Amino acid sequence: MKLSTRATIALLIAEEAGRVLLSEAKRIQAGKKARSHISHKKNIGTGEQETVTTVDRLIDDLIIGSIQRAYPKEFILTEESYKKLDTKKRLRQKSIWVVDPIDGTINFSLFLLGKAKEKRQQSFSISIAWANHGVLQLGVLHTPVLGETWVAEKGRGTWYRQRKKAWEKLTMKPPTSKQLTIALN
Repeated sequence: MKLSTRATIALLIAEEAGRVLLSEAKRIQAGKKARSHISHKKNIGTGEQETVTTVDRLIDDLIIGSIQRAYPKEFILTEESYKKLDTKKRLRQKSIWVVDPIDGTINFSLFLLGKAKEKRQQSFSISIAWANHGVLQLGVLHTPVLGETWVAEKGRGTWYRQRKKAWEKLTMKPPTSKQLTIALN
């Protein structure tokens, strides 16, 4: 697998965030005070209540700090540190990182509470993407509990790895009309 330096850095950041997430979750579970690490916040866009954990904020800080060390002048937009920014300012950014430190916080909360029994409840992930001039260039998705990682980079393809096995290149094939019908239904 041949990735750009930027994609390699995003991958390393996501994997490190996954290690920290698992370590912190283990620490919280051992202390038997998981519920105290789960709270709610108001979604700025919808006004609805959303679940957030102390680990979301910890991972958010880790990812922001890591990106800033590698690319100190680039704009970073994350779910946890999002402030109601001037949309025009955001849209004028040449280079922008888009981060969801824990995509699937409700499932992560179940995991903290020891209630994530099904595989889908363990599939929360760290999501990091980068766009240049408004065009998505790369994306990394890492699910620490399941040990799965996806990396996609414009012009270089999409790759998948489970645990430390070899990377597999993913290819898209057009769905048959039967598959499409089933998917739509």
